Amino acid sequence: MLKAYLNYPNSRVTVHGDSTCEEIEKTEKQGQRRVYIDRGSLESEVARFRVAHDFASTAPLNDMWVTVDLEDLPEEQRVLDRIVAILASRYVPFGRAVPSRHC
Repeated sequence: MLKAYLNYPNSRVTVHGDSTCEEIEKTEKQGQRRVYIDRGSLESEVARFRVAHDFASTAPLNDMWVTVDLEDLPEEQRVLDRIVAILASRYVPFGRAVPSRHC
């Protein structure tokens, strides 16, 4: 399982491979957006990144945590890469994002 933090407009994509990492959601932001992707929701959630998951420079829309749980780490990374590519096509700052691995 991978957890990724997406931040706009700071062009940040941080990937966590250890679900017990203390950095995951450490700010406990009220109203934090979270998306959970598993095999059953994979295609519908990826499609939502094309049209429904919006980002803006306001607290409710500037970040999101995405959990990808497919029980296959390389496939999970490919899904995250797809999501970032989709967001890059919609938002210029995500086009400059260089995903980094935290843990």
